[in-house]
Amino acid sequence: GDFNTTLATENDAVSTLVNEGTMRDARALVASPHGSYVSLHYFSQDNPSSKRVDYVLVNDKVKVHSFWIDNNQQSTGAWESDHHPVVVDLSFND
Repeated sequence: GDFNTTLATENDAVSTLVNEGTMRDARALVASPHGSYVSLHYFSQDNPSSKRVDYVLVNDKVKVHSFWIDNNQQSTGAWESDHHPVVVDLSFND
């Protein structure tokens, strides 16, 4: 989800869910995440962010197979969002 916060920020929803053990960050569950760590770009390659503010959080009933932040600009040269897409391949455990 688009939480607009980082895991380093204390007392926010993402940190609370992950630190309490309720949810896990899907990126941390794969050996080799693809793409950039950064998910925010402010509609510009000239003013890049160093922040990851978008997460897929899962519980123990989900297996994460791959994680990718797609930091490739659209072929049209136009940004559709100020965030890069986060793509996760997952399956549900029985």
